[in-house]
Parts: sequence; structure tokens; C-alpha cells
Amino acid sequence: MPKSSANEPTALEAFDPQTYMDTVAPMIVGAPHPAYREGVLANLATAHAMAKVVFAVELDADSCDLAGVFMPMAADPLTSRDT
Repeated sequence: MPKSSANEPTALEAFDPQTYMDTVAPMIVGAPHPAYREGVLANLATAHAMAKVVFAVELDADSCDLAGVFMPMAADPLTSRDT
């Protein structure tokens, strides 16, 4: 995560689940159903807590070797089953 000045909070520190939901949800799904609000806020708070743990670990390029999980391959042309 990029470092910020001493006085400026990082995006992770500044994240507020309620503000995020009130700002972003209307752009994605419209006004959220009131019955789901508390559950969505709880999930956002959990994701925020998990992100804090993940970003607390400092790694340099030589400290980990991530396993490749996808290798692009040439594919045969698609054929239609309708013909």
C-alpha cells in the first residue's frame, strides 16, 4: 500500500464502511434494501479488518515467490453444436 505523509491517513485507515456503502451502493445496485443494511455493514467491517491484517505484512520482492495459478494457452477454435 502506498505510503502517505505523516498527517494524511492512508485509504485503509480512512475507510469507513457506512460512508462507503452510502456512497458506492447507490451506484451499483441503487438504494439498498433497509433489511440488508446491517448485514452489509458487518461484511464491510469484516473486509476492512482483514485488509488491515493483510497490509500489515511488509514483503520485499525477494521474500516470497507466489505460485502461478494461470498459464495462458492457445485454444482450438470454438465449434458450434448447432451445425
